[in-house]
Amino acid sequence: MEYIRVQIPTNQEFLTRWHLWVQAKVAKHFIRHSDRIADTAQNVRYRLLNKDFISRWFYKHLTDDLIDKREAEHILGGIRIAFIGSLKPIVGHRADPNSLWRIKDILEFAKFNYDRYYYSIQNHTINSDRVLELLGYEPGNYGILESLYRQGRLKPSLFTEHICSGSNCLTCANGKEYLVKRKISLAHRWSDPEAAAAIKKLRWNDSQLRPFLREWRKTNLIKGVPRYILRQTNTTIDAGLLKYAQIIIDNEVVNDFKRMTRYDDLSQTSVTGCLAPELSTDDIIAYESSDETDKTILTFRDANSSLPFELYEKHTDIQILINKANLTMAELELIQAIYFNDLDPEDYSRENNVSIAEIKKMRSSVIRKLQEVVL
Repeated sequence: MEYIRVQIPTNQEFLTRWHLWVQAKVAKHFIRHSDRIADTAQNVRYRLLNKDFISRWFYKHLTDDLIDKREAEHILGGIRIAFIGSLKPIVGHRADPNSLWRIKDILEFAKFNYDRYYYSIQNHTINSDRVLELLGYEPGNYGILESLYRQGRLKPSLFTEHICSGSNCLTCANGKEYLVKRKISLAHRWSDPEAAAAIKKLRWNDSQLRPFLREWRKTNLIKGVPRYILRQTNTTIDAGLLKYAQIIIDNEVVNDFKRMTRYDDLSQTSVTGCLAPELSTDDIIAYESSDETDKTILTFRDANSSLPFELYEKHTDIQILINKANLTMAELELIQAIYFNDLDPEDYSRENNVSIAEIKKMRSSVIRKLQEVVL
């Protein structure tokens, strides 16, 4: 039976061949301000390269296809698969260079996990069960986290979400105090069921997981994408590849809109206070000067257009004050729950087994410390 090679492009080859197609897919999102298209398209191309999207698409959609011995060894980084008894070719003898192997079998031998292999580090905090999942363990196996914490290879976000000032760091001291009170410090066994609820709530910065996502515990031993696959018919892979690429393009364009600077957004927004009193209705009307004539232009503006910027400024200012106030972990938890998450003090009291009097005391302490920073 004759098999036909179907070439798999590299990321660079795809962007070269489909350059104009990518540009067109980006442009369709713009109704106006077409001068931004070029920059956004460049961001899209960077995103496609950064995500290694060819590899992501291939291992998500083409694992049932066949490859020859040469490409099978290429996936595994040059390992000679003829000597691996657990791997068997679909067609031919294992020593035959023309033998055919199923990609799915190669991935099973390499203990490939798509979610772990392609997890994108975002410098966000994730919970303990998610950390265990990305380490390749079952949720609830908190003894593993204890072991890695003792080795200094993983630390809760209490110790990583600030600039440490050294051995006398107040934030680190508060973090250790927080763990001790919940019986999940190095003096306790994290495998104890009584500590499970507290450990589950711990947060960890995902940037620490970089060394554990690939080749950790002999898993995800994948080194590359085959240069071609073998099929019985001369079918094309363009349709599926373009559909997957368009998903990434659309998402990146939306993200690029969100990242646009405040200056760019305000340059397109009428924030003038020159309102005509007799026309000050629910649809707020403003008069703007024209660059071409001395006449004013009647402009309908969104009264809430600057609200996201105001909220961002308030959040940023509050965060700066909190960082300077040297609050304890208990005080940080309190203001986070009551002021940011709109949790009722009575509910917070019941959930954390803290008296209302203690909450009022901590709230007064927080206000006093913040006032000292401001004044």
